Amino acid sequence: MANKKAISAGTGRRKTATARVNLVEGKGLWTVNGVALEEYLPSEALRDYLKQPVAISGYDMAKVDVVAFAKGGGIAGQAGAIRHGLARALVAADESTRAALKKAGCMTRDSRMKERKKPGQPVYKDEKVGPSFDYEKIMTVVSGRCRNALIARLNEFGGDPKKAFGGKNKLENNPLYLDPAHSESVPEKVRTMNYQEVFTKREAVSPDLKVDKVIDNHVREILLARLQEFGGDAKKAFSNLEENPIWLDRVGGIAIKRVTISGKNNVTPLHYKRDNSGRLLENENGENIPTDFISTGNNHHVAIY
Repeated sequence: MANKKAISAGTGRRKTATARVNLVEGKGLWTVNGVALEEYLPSEALRDYLKQPVAISGYDMAKVDVVAFAKGGGIAGQAGAIRHGLARALVAADESTRAALKKAGCMTRDSRMKERKKPGQPVYKDEKVGPSFDYEKIMTVVSGRCRNALIARLNEFGGDPKKAFGGKNKLENNPLYLDPAHSESVPEKVRTMNYQEVFTKREAVSPDLKVDKVIDNHVREILLARLQEFGGDAKKAFSNLEENPIWLDRVGGIAIKRVTISGKNNVTPLHYKRDNSGRLLENENGENIPTDFISTGNNHHVAIY
């Protein structure tokens, strides 16, 4: 690359993967970390996904080499990061491509990266395939076979999910087969997985405690055993704890009085972290770091986490 004239460059990210994409004068070759793209990404579906910005922008790549360097994450994450960086490099080379690439979602970083770095839990849903299934949505599909088939269909229609999965191309009207014999097809509803942020709070052991929300498995088992001992009567099981303690360690004299439970997942930051001089602190993504959270319930009371 040192002897080739540089055209433009762009940095892309997806989840924990980062990629630097360079466009240089050449013969239409693609390399990732010094290896041919076909070797680095054996999956044709991922290669098509990676190259989507070129198809959308219509940029002439006949005399352009793509030299990418990727690190972090998995193969799919790196493919997404290269796609993001490629879109940025194309815009740097030709500003007129920005509108089309932005509309297709190529300029937007995967918003799930922030969520994956926080304490959370996977949330599975059965969702009907439709016009909302763009590339980012398809990447949440659990089944690899279905995911690749959906990406291939989307590529056929230039990355436009409305055309690929709407109208006459709805799966019930135009099935998407998974094998040459057409014996198996992508179901109308596919299972997707995203990470949902969960906040916790400390709560005293009382008859109102929801034991199933207790985070610590061992503590939860002790509380469930106590509840069973009193025939499921929470009022009897979790009252008068001074006289009848719930022991975590009887020998050490450690009783369970307060527990950590899972709280709301839709909360609003109340404060942001600051240094000793009062300046706002930022994370590695340049975002302010929330530290306290509030949630208003249906009765408009405020809970602080």
